[in-house]
Amino acid sequence: MESIKLTLSSYGPFEELELNLTPFTIVTGPNAVGKSFLMRAVYAMLTPCRDGSLDVGAVVSRLCNSSVCDEPRCLNRVLWRGSQTLELRLEAWGYSRGLRYDATTGTIELLRADCLPVESILVPGYRAHLTLLPYFHSSIEKPIPEPHHLNSPVSAIATLLEPMTQRLVPETGVGETSEIKLGEVVSRFNGIVEEMFPEVEHLGVSLPGISKTPSNMPLLPGSILHSYPLIVAIAYAETLSQKGVRTILIIEEPELGLDFRRQRLLAQHLVSTVKKAKSTLTVILSTHSAEMLVSLTKEVAGRRMRRYAKVYEVIDGRVRCESIGRTGRVYVKHMFEELAEIYSGV
Repeated sequence: MESIKLTLSSYGPFEELELNLTPFTIVTGPNAVGKSFLMRAVYAMLTPCRDGSLDVGAVVSRLCNSSVCDEPRCLNRVLWRGSQTLELRLEAWGYSRGLRYDATTGTIELLRADCLPVESILVPGYRAHLTLLPYFHSSIEKPIPEPHHLNSPVSAIATLLEPMTQRLVPETGVGETSEIKLGEVVSRFNGIVEEMFPEVEHLGVSLPGISKTPSNMPLLPGSILHSYPLIVAIAYAETLSQKGVRTILIIEEPELGLDFRRQRLLAQHLVSTVKKAKSTLTVILSTHSAEMLVSLTKEVAGRRMRRYAKVYEVIDGRVRCESIGRTGRVYVKHMFEELAEIYSGV
């Protein structure tokens, strides 16, 4: 089983940490304990190369969660408790990269900087970030059409689709590595929506910027509209992985806006997709939801994927790996203590 080894020191709330991320990794813990820092560290260390070398500025901006700051000294605000040295390393599929930041001099030293042939997709909440594939050679450019009569959440979805439409057009494949068409992504998106939200079929919803007809997305309930960027990212990741492109999908709190039934449907879909992908797709997600956690671990056990999955509980700068039982049973201390306290009088 291939895994991603992440090692970090003095980053955010973590003094020292080493994680082995399997094809399906679940991260949970209370608020403000460092889950987002972990997800951000993975995403940063998967930053694509530019012109054959690691884009260090992009790594810095991802580590700092800022699109406007790529100067090394931005890392001062994410250093662990006044430490002067930050270090991160990532090893996966025979590739390795790492960097060390010295706060006293404000300099970054690359420990190693292999160019990773991987597409990374981050979905923090209701947004999604997609990066271009620098190892794909394509001269195709297709600007996204201006969205018309769309409210701001839908405009955000149109913006999300821009990197996709720049390299995926309805009739043309992209890249030497694979042949991927925009229509395939849209078809997969529609399939997931029909599975999770069958009641929206009568609205004639279409993705803004892609369909030639006006979209009725503003008519969607806010709870459903909230999930659309996540579904776009899942559809895109699935299409890439099915074409043999190694893809890593990083999701923060996928349960947002979903009732229990839809959380279970999403859990079933994610686990089955990772199994079908046969090592080309890795999903790393964080969750606060007991329903989502239980649904995921039951699916993992039911599909005999326990050795491909891990659950990490993050508390006070420490990370503990919890085992998944044969029936999907898993004990996450903070979550079930909170549930016991809430429902003790019911």
